[in-house]
Amino acid sequence: MRTGLRTAFLFGLMMIFLTGCPNGGGSNKPTVQVVVPSAAGSVASGNPFTVTIDVKNVGQTFYAAFDVIYDETVIQFVDATEGGFLNRDGADGTFFDASLENGQPGRLAVGMTRVGPAGTVSGSGTLLTLTFKGITPGTSAIGFSDPKALRNDANADVEVKSWVDGEITVD
Repeated sequence: MRTGLRTAFLFGLMMIFLTGCPNGGGSNKPTVQVVVPSAAGSVASGNPFTVTIDVKNVGQTFYAAFDVIYDETVIQFVDATEGGFLNRDGADGTFFDASLENGQPGRLAVGMTRVGPAGTVSGSGTLLTLTFKGITPGTSAIGFSDPKALRNDANADVEVKSWVDGEITVD
């Protein structure tokens, strides 16, 4: 198991065992989406750009884990910043990790969870923002591989309606 996901998973389990799952139910079918900022979806070689990973219509979740894939011959991963969705109500905080899988470019392992007796959040918002840099002309999908889960208040996987990929062209 990848280190970042293993850590997020362990934090999720710690939250469950130390605080218990929040009560209540909730069925939802959210959409998880990569949002490429520019209308044209292009960037000049050598320039940085950001993409956001947003969720829409999530009901009572505390955890997310998935892989983000991209063409490492066209773009280079620079940084990841946690979005405000999971900690938006001022809860105790979150654990967040987005790192290259096995230190190799082309795949990021992402894991995030609320920690402590923090409960869950619902709605729509940004899970994280990724910064890349264009390195050579071409087109790269920025999408999901092996989407693990969003977890609901009963600690069950949330059925995701769709995982929507993005695309960037480097000029």
